[in-house]
Amino acid sequence: MKIAITADCHLTKIEDHPERYQAFENILDQLLVRQIEILLVAGDLFDKGMTNYADFDKICRKKKYQVIQIHILPGNHDPGLKDGILHLKMSM
Repeated sequence: MKIAITADCHLTKIEDHPERYQAFENILDQLLVRQIEILLVAGDLFDKGMTNYADFDKICRKKKYQVIQIHILPGNHDPGLKDGILHLKMSM
């Protein structure tokens, strides 16, 4: 089993910082190339005050990424994240 770890993506609205979403998708693409099936996001997936997670969910729901399990450990910028907000399971 291979596991990748990332942190501090600080995602906001995609129209505000599209480069952050491009970087996150690049991470997911690299996982596919390396056949890594688990990604642990160790804090600050989103930027402070972020409450709309639709852009992130849209990326994660892409068929090609369905083989990747994404586990989120909320950081200090992720206080609003709770189980059920995203279609992913969160690790608390």
